Amino acid sequence: MSPNDFNHAIQNTTVMPLLGYFIGWNLCGGASGQSRTLGLLEHYGLENDMVLPRVGPTTAYRRAVVQATRGGKRANKEFETVKISENNESITHAIVRTDRLDDTQTVRDGNGELVLRGDLQIDVEFRVGFDKERRNSKSYPAEDLIRFEDEAATHPVASKIMGLYNKLAVEYSVDDLRGAFQNAFHTWKGFRALSQGAMWFLPASLEPKIRNWEALMKDLGHAPLVIPIFDAAQSKDQLRVLALNTLDGQLKEVKKEIEGFKSSDKARMSSFERRLEVLEDLKSRASVYKTLLGAEIEDLTALVDSAQEDLLAHIGDLESASEE
Repeated sequence: MSPNDFNHAIQNTTVMPLLGYFIGWNLCGGASGQSRTLGLLEHYGLENDMVLPRVGPTTAYRRAVVQATRGGKRANKEFETVKISENNESITHAIVRTDRLDDTQTVRDGNGELVLRGDLQIDVEFRVGFDKERRNSKSYPAEDLIRFEDEAATHPVASKIMGLYNKLAVEYSVDDLRGAFQNAFHTWKGFRALSQGAMWFLPASLEPKIRNWEALMKDLGHAPLVIPIFDAAQSKDQLRVLALNTLDGQLKEVKKEIEGFKSSDKARMSSFERRLEVLEDLKSRASVYKTLLGAEIEDLTALVDSAQEDLLAHIGDLESASEE
């Protein structure tokens, strides 16, 4: 293709209506300081869109003790971190040699943290704890909230915990950032272009926010990818398939969750009510992509309506039963 032909093709493309953007990223910039990140979010007007977690002393401690022994497969790890106890006053973890820890002694809790299976005694290298009661007091340096047993004095894992804690207490991890902007993409009515992977599609109406997100990512040292998708027949056909598959998959997932709750005696009313909100959100997304892509989603919308009606009837039955 000659330069003139190429320029002509670009000109023809750019006069076409814009459908939206494929959004990707490479989080190569690593973790970022909390104060700088929050300042940049405010600078780009994204502070209400990208809500980052509160990484205070307690969260930093949890991350530090787990990361201090993380890395590779368990068979190749020298040490493991096990939570021994937690209450309103303190948290206590044990650093244990992996070869002395039997699989039957521990289990993963709801946060993915390794905890003791019952009231067991295990052979530990040392214990480390965190003082919850003093965490909001300005009278104590943050590092004084962590307490080590005497056995930890010369242990390499102990010094690693403190190094990680001092770092993690003042920064956001790449996982914090990823979670915040993917939640924002969801709120902006985007959908995953790949079921597994760093690629979303966002409608063209979000261009100001997309460009601000792109600038934010660059300022944080990451590599954002923003690819315009124009209103060509082939592009539209492919996006229609992606949107329908994504929405249909989400509908099936929430219906499966609802059935699981129905079969459980422990399901709370709030669980059903939250799924009702998810269904309403799905209907809203379906409307966006029907307008944008001309997607024939009446069948999908009807399925969402049916799921909502069924769920509302079930909630009504639960409320009636509670009044009896």
